[in-house]
Amino acid sequence: NEMVLDLRYNGGGAVSSAIALSSALVKDRSTSNILVTSQYNSIIHREMTKAYGSDYNKDLFIDRVEGTTISIPALNLPRLYVLTSSWTASASEFVINGLRPYMDVILIGETTFGKNVGSITLFEEDEPNNKWGLQPIVVKYFNSKGESDFTTGFTPNYEVDEFADLYLYPFGDSNDPMLGKALSLITGSTRSSHASMLNTPFRSSQVDRTATERMLKPYRFDMQDDIRGEEIKRVIKK
Repeated sequence: NEMVLDLRYNGGGAVSSAIALSSALVKDRSTSNILVTSQYNSIIHREMTKAYGSDYNKDLFIDRVEGTTISIPALNLPRLYVLTSSWTASASEFVINGLRPYMDVILIGETTFGKNVGSITLFEEDEPNNKWGLQPIVVKYFNSKGESDFTTGFTPNYEVDEFADLYLYPFGDSNDPMLGKALSLITGSTRSSHASMLNTPFRSSQVDRTATERMLKPYRFDMQDDIRGEEIKRVIKK
């Protein structure tokens, strides 16, 4: 009846995937409930409202994967434990922020990246040899309570240093400090072998994740608006 969602290395992805995942996890799912509301600039908002109505920018929880007959399971979790790091960004934070009004989301690890916006890809589609494109930020996301104030990241409920003993355990290994903390919260027991490191202060020897490293992977913290992206491109082309 409990779930640990490991998002510590997830720097983003597609909005459609974030909606599907959130829909599987949320407690008492209802397809009439708003997961997120998207905010665009005045020009896009005017054109999209004209074409699709005033609710065009509201994404609800869903029962099926968009455009398919694939059903999304309803786990109906009482709460959700999420493992986070400074690499947890964008679509991952979309899930955290979107679920918070509906269930208890417990964060374990480090403060997240802090990216509450999404983008689309623009390139010369009629030129097959084109190798250049633009990735402009076009949308800001709010949860059902109108909250989007996490540009400095989500602070964990339980701060845990993944590199406390400078050894990375395999995924799912209960000796992993982050997972170990989640399991101790779920079971109510203390994991003695690593209890001393579960809440230790961060050390200067911790693996450094610098801005330079992030720049080497420009799509690392990207969230693609694949829900309304094509329609937005048509508005831009006007």
